[in-house]
Parts: sequence; C-alpha cells; structure tokens
Amino acid sequence: MTPRRPPTDPAPSDAELAHEYLTCGMSTRDLAQRHEMPRKAVSKRLRSMGIDLPDRGRGRRRPGRRWPDPDDLRVQLVDLYVQQRLTSAAIAAHLGISERTVRNRLTEYGIRARHRGSYQERHSVPAEDLILLYAEAGLSAEMIAAKVGSSRNIVLRTAHDLGLAVRLGGPPARSGPTQIELIDALYADLEVTAILGEHGIGKVPPGGSVAERFPQPVPAADHVLAQLYLHAGISTRHIELLTGIPTTTIARRLRSSGVTLRRPGGRTPFLQRWRRDRSSPHSRRASTTSSFHGSGEGR
Repeated sequence: MTPRRPPTDPAPSDAELAHEYLTCGMSTRDLAQRHEMPRKAVSKRLRSMGIDLPDRGRGRRRPGRRWPDPDDLRVQLVDLYVQQRLTSAAIAAHLGISERTVRNRLTEYGIRARHRGSYQERHSVPAEDLILLYAEAGLSAEMIAAKVGSSRNIVLRTAHDLGLAVRLGGPPARSGPTQIELIDALYADLEVTAILGEHGIGKVPPGGSVAERFPQPVPAADHVLAQLYLHAGISTRHIELLTGIPTTTIARRLRSSGVTLRRPGGRTPFLQRWRRDRSSPHSRRASTTSSFHGSGEGR
C-alpha cells in the first residue's frame, strides 16, 4: 500500500510531484492517495509542468516482459484457426496461453481474423453426405442432423444452398406444392427479379455454400435491402442467398434504416405468394425430385 502523507505535512511542491511521478514511477492515483489530494488536482499540476499524461483508463506504460514464442507458433495458429476454424478461446486452452495472446499473435502474424456472425464462421454439412443420406437412406433432416452431429437448421440451410428440393414447413396446406427449390424460386419471382435487375444484381445459381457462391458479398445499399424485405416480402435469409450478405448484418442494417422486422415464425409474404401462384389446377403436379422435411426459410 502507498504510504500517505501525515496530516501535518505541507502540500507537495511541483518538483516533488514531478520527481515522484517521473522518477519513482508513482501513478496519479498513488500521488493523490499519498498527498490526500484530488486526483484531478494532481493531473492538473503535472500537466501545468509540461508532463504528458496518458489518457484516462490507459494507465502508465509498463516495461514489457514477453517470453519468446515457440518456433512453430505461427504454423500452429494457421492450423488451429484457419484450417480447423477453432475459436481464439479454444486455441488458448489448447496451447496453454491467454486468449488475448492468441488474438495478438494472429494480428502480428498477419492471419486474417474471421468476423463473428459471418457466413464464413458457420458450419455446414458436406454436400456428398447430405445427398447420400437422403437419396439413398431416405433420412429426414432431424435424422441426418443426429447422424452427422449437426442441427436440423444447418441441414436445411445446406440443402437450400445446394439447390435441393426442401419440403415446406408449417401446417400442411390443402393444395399447392409441398416442396421448394428455394434459390430457383427466388430468382423466378417477378417482384424479386425486378428489384435485382433495377440495381444490377446478377443471378448466382445454387450449388454451394453462401461463401462459395459469394466470395465477396454484393455491395447492396441499405435501401435495396429494404426493398427486398418490404416490397418483395423475402426474409433476411433469402436476401443472404441472393447477395451473400450475412443475415445478422442484414437485420442490423434494416433496423438502422428504420425497418421493423417481422416476427419469427410463419411464412413470408414471398412464400405465401409463391404457394398461391402454384395452387392453380395446372400447377398441381407431383414433383419427381427428392425433398427434405421443413423449409427453414425464416422471416
């Protein structure tokens, strides 16, 4: 504990304060406690003497002591973070170092950080496993998820990404189609394609994950996202499939533009329109393609 100045001692001189701060390494907090002065008064007097103080909360610069890194640390980080896609917390536990050290070394070694919530962070089911388990084994999305150690939503999302026919979720309809090839359906919708065409957003066919289809997301402006969401009636997930922009980013940008998001659950205006258009007698024909249970289409 820093010793306090006895009550009978006079106030410290400028030279005394400067000596204790610069030579003895005492902080403004230490000086304030020792001399029973307000901390602001200590800082003010030090600055009046031309002493540069760090910003509040940063603290004094401490002499660094850094143990040398293992020779193969960069190789380990590339393997764990880039190849195995472990989090910095998991890597820290694996290597026995702090999470902050992991993040610092990623920056120092020039390893590009993943953005939390982006589609690059998401898990998916390998396409060959998904097709094999459904086409040959006839498993549902829930059964496939349990078998591959994933979740129903990931299975359905991967199926949509690949352009597979997915059985519609929700209560069964009395008429109309029971499954949807979502990306093709979005590109076939007149209201959706009108907005995409107006803003020069081209079609990217299904056949891979969002990250594979869009190595770089489409630079769509906020008002374009709002048009797709409000006027075309598609969900944030649908917009992601058409632009490569992560759903979390889309939702945040819509809210910042003053758009009130629909409640989760139920069917989007787009899906209602799609089913209505295909409920006419000549559109009622059984599909010969395989389908997964549940659309997972979101709001």
